[in-house]
Amino acid sequence: MVVIFQYMIGNTDWSVPKNHNIKLLADKEDSSAKPFVVPYDFDYSGLVNTDYAVPAPALNLENVTQRLYRGFPRTMAELQAVLKIYQQQKGNIYTMIKNFEPLDKQNKKEMMYYLDNFYDMIDNPKKVQFTFIDDARLQ
Repeated sequence: MVVIFQYMIGNTDWSVPKNHNIKLLADKEDSSAKPFVVPYDFDYSGLVNTDYAVPAPALNLENVTQRLYRGFPRTMAELQAVLKIYQQQKGNIYTMIKNFEPLDKQNKKEMMYYLDNFYDMIDNPKKVQFTFIDDARLQ
């Protein structure tokens, strides 16, 4: 879920093993439960697209608006379950952007256009297969 979120917003400035722009919250009552992952600090994401943001040279990206899936391969069934949630929340995400007063009209338009590209991609099974399975990182 989190890795797809990072892909959706075009954020490559994070790392779970290094706890970089990610917090892992543990259930204090159940030590065997998986941690809850909370991403933060999105100024280097394509969705925010700040003037100063540049991608890490090792990623070979031209700019921060270029998306890169940094997760491991998943099965199509796993992906479909997660992508369905994003598809169901699309209207809520766009409404949140439209109603966020600190953003000007142009920023809102650019953000929704950026998200349109994500939603177009996840509606295409061949692109989902390539991005999240075939072209996913192996280590």
